[in-house]
Amino acid sequence: MDADDEDEPHEVEVEVEDDALSYRNDSPPVTIEGVRKIVNDAFERGFAKMTNTIDQFHADMQEKESDTAHSEWQGTSGSRQQGRGGIEKRPRGHKPNGQPKRRSSFKNDLSAQVRKRVKKVLNGRPSKHMVKKSEIKKFEDEWNADPGNCKPPCNIKNFRVDTRGRPKSPWNRSISHVFCDFFIPKFIRKFPKHEKKITRRLVYAAFFTHLRTIRDGVRKALSTVQAANLQKQKQRRANRKRALFRRRLRIATKVQGLQNHIEILERLGVEGMSSDESDSGAPEADPVYTVVLPSWRSKHVALWLHVFDTMHLLARKNTGDAVINPGAKPRIRNYNPATAKFSTSHRYRPGLPMNAYREEWLEGRLDAQWGVDPAENYEFKHENEIIQLVPHVSCLSLFTLFFLQVYYC
Repeated sequence: MDADDEDEPHEVEVEVEDDALSYRNDSPPVTIEGVRKIVNDAFERGFAKMTNTIDQFHADMQEKESDTAHSEWQGTSGSRQQGRGGIEKRPRGHKPNGQPKRRSSFKNDLSAQVRKRVKKVLNGRPSKHMVKKSEIKKFEDEWNADPGNCKPPCNIKNFRVDTRGRPKSPWNRSISHVFCDFFIPKFIRKFPKHEKKITRRLVYAAFFTHLRTIRDGVRKALSTVQAANLQKQKQRRANRKRALFRRRLRIATKVQGLQNHIEILERLGVEGMSSDESDSGAPEADPVYTVVLPSWRSKHVALWLHVFDTMHLLARKNTGDAVINPGAKPRIRNYNPATAKFSTSHRYRPGLPMNAYREEWLEGRLDAQWGVDPAENYEFKHENEIIQLVPHVSCLSLFTLFFLQVYYC
């Protein structure tokens, strides 16, 4: 090969077997650049075709969405269901076009008069005219036996509504006739121009609509009262629990033999004191309370704390101390270690001595080491001079069972 031939570009001939491809004798030789151009042209044509297909698909989708929105706006959507009488049902959440329509003066006057007359026959206090469950049950039995001949349960003078059940309960449907007979003459007398428009059916509709409002108002008021009573009950229990802690801490500071326990008593805090609950729901002159122990506290701590209550009783019997701090009337608390009742509260005091916790409670805690974090045991015992102050008692546990049935706040 000459040196001049190396600097000049040359074509590489590709031989193709006759059984694979056949070329004419006058076909130009196939080069690498030619093959590369053919591949690039084919790729560009395929990519352009794919792009056109995607654009056409997007255009078709937009046109379809536009047609659907236009048909729904015009109220001609094919997806709307047919109702009674061939009337199309309005889709849920659909709002009619145009401005809101005002109610006529007749409907406004009718609704206002129904509210006024119902309030008058109920003396303005629907909750005071509630029907008992037993009365409702008895009337419903009569109604189900013979609805057509069942007499109304009340008249307009002792008018009462059923706020426990549905607005169209049997009781309310029956008294609606009583209300209609009372209401229509008075309404016509006040609005003579509406005499031809008023019908019993319209009065029934307005009456039941207002009953729904009355029922919701009574239920809300009752739930508010019940919630307020429950909150007051919790507050009273919390106050008694706090007073119990302060009383024990106060007697510990006054009695020399109890002063050594002030620190552990403060560590127990209010949460470490027992609570109580009344045997009856309503407050009474002399209610009886059942002692409720913290679920986490040991029973031995309860017996140890009862000595503070005993010392408080002995101090109360002192004339001088009674004059300084007369206190409240006796509060009867029932407590029996054998059948002790534990609180359902999940709150507890961490970091107390190990023997201050109930073993069953501590074993069920997965966070006993890092959550409860119990400390070393504490000797929950009192000195002999304190025990000797208790008259006619040789055993502290027997004394606690007998004497602590009644003690003073």
